Amino acid sequence: AAAIAAKHEKWDERPVLVAVKAPTADVSEQEVINFFADKVAKWQMPDKVIFVEELPRNATGKVLKNKLREEYGNVLLA
Repeated sequence: AAAIAAKHEKWDERPVLVAVKAPTADVSEQEVINFFADKVAKWQMPDKVIFVEELPRNATGKVLKNKLREEYGNVLLA
């Protein structure tokens, strides 16, 4: 999983989580968000969880957050 800052009309930016489900996982977006409820401050909780097949990575295996921001950076805009 990777957290990115997505554009938000009111707050400028808000966290969005982009995650790959485990092959046997049956988890919903709301269940993932609820998981964070008692673990992080409310303003740090992701506004949205996006499930993808795989995360973009560079040659050394690091997640390319710039690619995720390009693809999902406007997901919270109406």
